[in-house]
Amino acid sequence: MEVQREQALRTRRGHERLIARGAGAKAKLTSADRVLATVLHLHEELQTKGYLGHYQRVKMAVAPLRRGLPLDEPRERPPSAREVARWITSHPDRRSPHINGHLLRLLAHCPELRHTHYLVRRFATMLDNRDAAPLPGWLAVRTGHID
Repeated sequence: MEVQREQALRTRRGHERLIARGAGAKAKLTSADRVLATVLHLHEELQTKGYLGHYQRVKMAVAPLRRGLPLDEPRERPPSAREVARWITSHPDRRSPHINGHLLRLLAHCPELRHTHYLVRRFATMLDNRDAAPLPGWLAVRTGHID
């Protein structure tokens, strides 16, 4: 019906309807264009809050969401050497369960640290008991000369 009406009007006018630029129905954005526009908007918003990174970083961060994938769990930073030294030298009763868990995982992955932890605990036991009798055996284990 609408098509017939438009044809009748066209024959009366003698030409196609002139439409001003930007008038009429707006073109539908594809889903990819909508995501691009959203990411651009998000990047601009982040820049106003002081983000100095590139647009591509924002796009890569949003990519798993577009595919419907879950976001990666934030990773904890590895402990520093100073933190590990403090964990090893602290008495086990004075460490939090959280730190004990970290230390156990770390010792499971590194035999050298596991050996160091063993030596430190044995030495601390000697100091706590004020008993130097096990010291020669401890030194032999430390230097690797077990008789």
